[in-house]
Amino acid sequence: MRMKRILLSFWRLAAPALIVFGRSVHTKMSNNPNFVTPDPTLASLKTALDDTESKAATAKDGSKQDKADLKESKKKSVNVLRRLAWYVEGIAQGNENILISSGFELSKEPIPSQRDDFWIIAGVASGEMTIGCVAFPKAGAYIWQVSATSTLPAADKDWLFAGASTQRKTNLKGYTPDTKLWFRVRSVTSDGLMEGSDPILFTIR
Repeated sequence: MRMKRILLSFWRLAAPALIVFGRSVHTKMSNNPNFVTPDPTLASLKTALDDTESKAATAKDGSKQDKADLKESKKKSVNVLRRLAWYVEGIAQGNENILISSGFELSKEPIPSQRDDFWIIAGVASGEMTIGCVAFPKAGAYIWQVSATSTLPAADKDWLFAGASTQRKTNLKGYTPDTKLWFRVRSVTSDGLMEGSDPILFTIR
């Protein structure tokens, strides 16, 4: 049975919902004996969420700059939460009780190589595949990324460019058979490059 993992889809939450979610994580991880030295710190999470809450209040009836400031603040809060999620997974090592105690949401079922929203099909030739996803809101293009890290990639720098397409699926080739690689997709909209999807691990055929 594959290990359950933390869902990283909280980046899609609107600012008010993200703030509520983030504060719940902060509360459940505070004084939690499972997480003695959170990295990043819970103080940094609180600071990020406080800033996002302040920016959200200003942007409600504010200018375009106020809305841009909110977007940037929300991105920082998401980044802190994502890094905390990776920290929790590193501590838990698949222990579901420890994962749940963090306040993060888990996949309802262990994450397989194929999901309804993101999938990879091995190609006819060795080292080739077709990779695809559901349509992202307002997406004009898709950036496909790959990582060769042995565990769930911990930072954006661990992700490399694998391809780009205007369609929600593309063909990739040139990979070494029997290697395991992480893949994810990022959509490109009029607002810029969106956050990465939840990754999947795929064994190259």
